[in-house]
Amino acid sequence: MPLQIFTNISSLNSQRVLEKNRSQLGTSISRIASGIRITKSADDAAGMAISESLRSDVTALKQGARNLNDGIAMVNTAEGGLSELAGILIRLRELASQAATGTIGQTERETIQLEFEALQSEIDR
Repeated sequence: MPLQIFTNISSLNSQRVLEKNRSQLGTSISRIASGIRITKSADDAAGMAISESLRSDVTALKQGARNLNDGIAMVNTAEGGLSELAGILIRLRELASQAATGTIGQTERETIQLEFEALQSEIDR
């Protein structure tokens, strides 16, 4: 009894094309579901490289923005300190002017001197 093998070439071709289309459909559904045109590097290697480069740039720019905000906060803090220092210096000038007049007594001068020294120590703090 001879063994006979039958093949249906057109059926095999149809199955191959069907499987290829099924694979492409899966890829398309994956892209639609994720909302991303490139889901893996095999989709578009050059596009993926550009995308990763841009993603890196965005990350660097975000960090730069955070650094700028930190710098602004630091400058605002320094400005507040300098403003306070300016107020103290103005008060020291007023006290020096008061102490230089001849119309105040020794007790007032001592009180002015105490306030002056307290303000000086505040500057050094």
